[in-house]
Amino acid sequence: MQTDLIGDQTVGVKLVTDDKTAYYIPGCAALTDDLRTRLQDADLLFFDGTLWQDDEMIRAGLGQKTGARMGHMSMSGPDGSLAAFDGMDIAQKVFVHMNNTNPVLRPTSEEKAAAEAAGWTIGQDGMEIT
Repeated sequence: MQTDLIGDQTVGVKLVTDDKTAYYIPGCAALTDDLRTRLQDADLLFFDGTLWQDDEMIRAGLGQKTGARMGHMSMSGPDGSLAAFDGMDIAQKVFVHMNNTNPVLRPTSEEKAAAEAAGWTIGQDGMEIT
């Protein structure tokens, strides 16, 4: 992990009502201890789901940068968001901001099944959550 990206590469907003807290974080380079503490016990989290694997855009011939270099942690792998959020108490987790190369967008993909098995919802155009 490139530690120079931490801090400069997390974009998000906290939304609070009288009894609910939601976070929208479409860009995140790493789940730091500080961010983990802030998100613990959230009612709803919309989180950066840009890439399944760090190098998927390079492998697809669509770019020369890794996800980490662009400020996005991948979903998979030991440093990915599935592993990073495992065991956290967040009521509802939704991946957003998926790149069109991300296989979780395919309805029958193994990657989508793995994300859902880990307790994540794959955000879709027009999706509404109340």
